[in-house]
Amino acid sequence: MLWKEEYKLGVAMIDIQHKSLFDAVDGLLYSILHKDEYEAKTECLNFIKFLKKYCVTHFTTEENYQRSINYVSLEAHKKQHQTFTNTVNQFEVDFQKRGNSQFLVKDFISTLITWIVYHIQGVDRMIMTGEPIPEYYDSIELSDCITSAIISVFSSLFLADVVKKNEILYSTHLHGNIFASVHFLGNIDAYAVFSFSSDMLYRLICFMANVEDVAVEDDTLLSSMKILTSTISTQVSAMQTTNINLCRIFGPVVSMDKFDASATNFANAKIIQYKCSLGEFEVLLKELPKD
Repeated sequence: MLWKEEYKLGVAMIDIQHKSLFDAVDGLLYSILHKDEYEAKTECLNFIKFLKKYCVTHFTTEENYQRSINYVSLEAHKKQHQTFTNTVNQFEVDFQKRGNSQFLVKDFISTLITWIVYHIQGVDRMIMTGEPIPEYYDSIELSDCITSAIISVFSSLFLADVVKKNEILYSTHLHGNIFASVHFLGNIDAYAVFSFSSDMLYRLICFMANVEDVAVEDDTLLSSMKILTSTISTQVSAMQTTNINLCRIFGPVVSMDKFDASATNFANAKIIQYKCSLGEFEVLLKELPKD
């Protein structure tokens, strides 16, 4: 069962609606577990129809509550709701256009669970505390943005405190075996390579699924890595600029069992090492000079 009592915010109607969504996702996971690609695709499309109706009802409930308490970041919160709605609509188009795809099914599930948990823990909780959704400016150092985003995402998704262990020059290798590369391009030009062990990713998936043991295939690890990296990188991009057109993300491009060092010259790049209760990981960061 995906739902955890820690996800409760203290507003009965909102908590009931959140739990009903988790229950629905549980049902989706159960229904597609032993189905072929065509049946799984049909289940996902049916769930998207349900989700589109749910979003209208639930987002209206949340936004009305924010109005009732004069929450300062209502408009910014509404934009996050619209972004998720757009994502759901795009998945519907992708399922209709791309036909049967096991990876698309897993990508949809990973995106769905990650967004729900992150939004509830990282964004909805701000309503309860009265904390505004932060606005960021382009004076923040990229490495500081990455560290801040990692701390925020891990706290929201995994209830885990991440600490920065060390910062060293890149020499010959990264310690993980699953990598996600992100190219930040706009008012900056930089590459970040996230390096995780498959064992740590497995523990992260078990925590998200609220189970002690679960069968995980390689492409599920890749999909989870992609969504986790994208969640962190989107926040990094927001910190880098208030204008989304100036700093956008290309990727992340996820590969298994290899690190593509040919993407750029990583000489003099730095490795930032992190640790938390669920394991240790690294980020290789290379900022390129602007022409």
